[in-house]
Amino acid sequence: MPNSGPTPSWIALLCAAVFATLSLLDPVSSVAQQTGTIVGEIREQGSERPLSGVHVFVVGTRDGTVSDDSGRYRIQGVEPGDRRIRAELLGYGVDEALALVEPGETARADLVLVREYLRLDEMIVTGTVAGARAREVVHSVDRIDLDEILEPVATLDQLLMSRVPGVSVQPNSGLAGSGSQIRLRGNVSISLSNQPLVYVDGIRIRSDGYPENLPRLGCRCRGPNDTPSPLNDLNPADIERVEIVKGPAATTLYGTEAASGVIQIFTKRGEEGPPVWNLRIDQGFDRVLEFGTESKPFLGLDPWLDDAAWRERYALSVTGGGILDYHLSTSLDRSDGVLPNDRSRRFVVRANLDAEPHEDLSIRWSSSHAARSIENTAAGMNAHGLTFNVFRGDRNFVGGNSEESIAPLLEYDIGTEIDHTLLGLSVVHATTRSFTNRLTLGYDRAASRMDQIRPAGFVLAPDGVLYVEDWVNEILTAEYVGSLDLPLSGDLSTTISWGAQNVTSTVESDAVHAEGLPAGEAPTPGSAAFSHFTDSRVRVRNSGLFLQALLGYRDRYFLNGGLRVDGSTAFGEGLGLQSYPRIGVSYVLSEEPFWGEGWGRIKLRASYGHAGRAPVEVDRLRTWAEVDFGGDRALLPDAIGNPRLGPERTAETEVGVEAAFFDGRIAAELNHYDQRTTDALLPVSPIPSLGFQEKQLTNVGELRNRGVEISLRGGLLRRRFIDWEAVLYLHTNHSQVTDLGGAAPLDLYSGVGWILEDEPVPVLRGPRILNPHEIAEPVIEEDHLWGPNLPTRTVGFHSTIQLPRGVRFHLRAEHVGGHYIYDNISNSLARREVLAVCEDAYRLRASGHSERLTAWERVWCDADRVPTNAGPFYPADFLRLRELTLEVPVPWAFLSESSSILTVSARNFWTWKNDDFLLFDPEMIGSKGMHTRIRRIDAHVPPPASLIASFRMAH
Repeated sequence: MPNSGPTPSWIALLCAAVFATLSLLDPVSSVAQQTGTIVGEIREQGSERPLSGVHVFVVGTRDGTVSDDSGRYRIQGVEPGDRRIRAELLGYGVDEALALVEPGETARADLVLVREYLRLDEMIVTGTVAGARAREVVHSVDRIDLDEILEPVATLDQLLMSRVPGVSVQPNSGLAGSGSQIRLRGNVSISLSNQPLVYVDGIRIRSDGYPENLPRLGCRCRGPNDTPSPLNDLNPADIERVEIVKGPAATTLYGTEAASGVIQIFTKRGEEGPPVWNLRIDQGFDRVLEFGTESKPFLGLDPWLDDAAWRERYALSVTGGGILDYHLSTSLDRSDGVLPNDRSRRFVVRANLDAEPHEDLSIRWSSSHAARSIENTAAGMNAHGLTFNVFRGDRNFVGGNSEESIAPLLEYDIGTEIDHTLLGLSVVHATTRSFTNRLTLGYDRAASRMDQIRPAGFVLAPDGVLYVEDWVNEILTAEYVGSLDLPLSGDLSTTISWGAQNVTSTVESDAVHAEGLPAGEAPTPGSAAFSHFTDSRVRVRNSGLFLQALLGYRDRYFLNGGLRVDGSTAFGEGLGLQSYPRIGVSYVLSEEPFWGEGWGRIKLRASYGHAGRAPVEVDRLRTWAEVDFGGDRALLPDAIGNPRLGPERTAETEVGVEAAFFDGRIAAELNHYDQRTTDALLPVSPIPSLGFQEKQLTNVGELRNRGVEISLRGGLLRRRFIDWEAVLYLHTNHSQVTDLGGAAPLDLYSGVGWILEDEPVPVLRGPRILNPHEIAEPVIEEDHLWGPNLPTRTVGFHSTIQLPRGVRFHLRAEHVGGHYIYDNISNSLARREVLAVCEDAYRLRASGHSERLTAWERVWCDADRVPTNAGPFYPADFLRLRELTLEVPVPWAFLSESSSILTVSARNFWTWKNDDFLLFDPEMIGSKGMHTRIRRIDAHVPPPASLIASFRMAH
């Protein structure tokens, strides 16, 4: 089976053995008598709070370490003499101190770092060929540093949500293992995925979700109507930082698949020094906040909801090094879902190893393995599902709404077993100080084994149904990058970078569907009365060459130009190679001689670039369906295919300003972007005489996205006993279909979600009652264009207060609005006259007083007048308190070398929503989870609130 591999128990034993071995490798103990030790504390200027994660090292040597949660550090094995100690932390200025080291003695050197919000000399990797300083980067790059986050983050989706402008993370449901839909600056495609590319330590991983656990053969059955995300296979405790570039102006160098943006994750690496152990224990619970009405809370689902669904997490890591630097970790997560059959388990191990066998050669190894087990309750718009049947009351599919009637639905088992392995090797050779070469090889294997069993005698499938699918996606990455620095004069410098990349993705699937299962024994396909097997194999290879030149003048004027040329097996005939150019400028205005000392720091930049989105390999192929014809097998036209299918191309212009004022205490950033997608893939009706009924994907459409991103960040109050820092950001996105290229308007979902010329991407269309609150006959506007389905504005606010003794308090809130959502489940309930908000109206109609009903009630509370699959539509604006977190250091008098922190965090416990919004939660996606093209409300439970207590200890 494709899912075969090491079991978590063997991985745990292997990991424990490696941990124990490396913990004994103290590179300095054998020379302790001939060398000395340097200790000290690192604090922030003004607030005096201790700083963790600071890189502290002896200048001119490899001796160094990282400060712990109490700001303390210890460097052992230092050669005697006067030594200069240097401290560096992203977001802060550098500080140095002198220490006199005596053999066998301990010297002390305390350091103080100054907060800097505009960091012009930090290194940026994502969107550049070989890394560049921030002053040289011509596009916007957002960064999330894990050291700055108080909240105990459980998944990468949670880490990315409401952190930076331009990034929209939309959770789907309250089901265990649910993934989130991620959009960077909206949709750039109609027919292809809009999920951004994801890299981990330079290795491409799968960014789209796993396939839906859904029988695809014969049976019209469904499953949980949700999808897990490969991003959530990562352990957040292993992540050092995340870099995000959001458009083609920054992603040109990633080529044909990068139009939706790039997210790059950097995991923790080893540091020379003795082993540093980190332990983390999380305990807490999830709870679905009340929805429905006062008379019918949770729409009758409350007997089946767990109002304190327990979750726990245990993580252990060790970091250190000498000849070999290492970061090793393992974690175990377990959570009970809010629905009866929901459970999730995740076991992750990671080994990152770094070595420098020669002064001009460095080798970096990254590896991780995740094993996840997800059990789900059938949900969504699912005749066999718990939620749909409960919401429909006595009009459901089992003929009753009592607990006895509903309980047999829970005999339906849905399980997903995930194995995700990531391996990466990077070798950097510095031929000279100005000439470097890097070779990166990567392997990502994401495998999912999905099964569904409705046993013989199941209430809605008496013969029983079995479905099993083994699915594997393997991605091989090979990349070479060379870089040459050419100092042309004292003021002029040039860096030329070049490289090549090959990414091969293979998707394999083997599935079996069986019906007529034997009673009283474990079902297998062989024991079923009927079974059908299918398999598929798809391989796509994308290869590209890229070149970049960076010209700098006086270290404040920069011109950056680049070109990528790609070929792909997904391209149609005659497409050949596709080119993606870029050009940009950066100007550090505040370093001009005329600039006043107290005027702050300002960087101006502008960039223009192209990126693409490769078509799906099979869409260019013509296929035929096998049918029965008089007892013989015959072929009929199936998919018409398009042999000239090419990539969608997106060009973006971005203009930005970055500034810092008041001695760097306040920073601001403004970006304006304008994206245009040409050759967008749209289904076009073929010539009827060809005999194909399906439409043909063709590169004919044009789309546009434009908007602004504004962020303010700074220290509002900085004193010895209190430090108050806040972040405020705003981002907008306005999309438009500028040209359909002759294609007909495209219906994305049930006549309510559309692609229409000159309208947003996508737009909701359906009937609108013009006098909803009047006691009168309804006046209805048919085919009203309600507006965009994706948010057009987002406002976020973060605030952190540092109190005495290291106590910190953090608040994070977000407002999302300007868009509409379709309430699919309410439409279904209204057509059966079980819509909870209509209870009073139903009674008035039954008593013969329909004249007392409002216009809205006369439509939505009368099954004969409810429009089929066409509303209700609501403004989906909401304000949500994302997080409240309290962090308190825990003293351990008997462990002087240890530091401990206790954190309590509450998420999503309060939400404001539009007064017109009924019954559910505005932050839902709908069936198919993160793959949903039209965001809507289906028969799911909303994403839950959570309360988590976390204990962390470093030693």
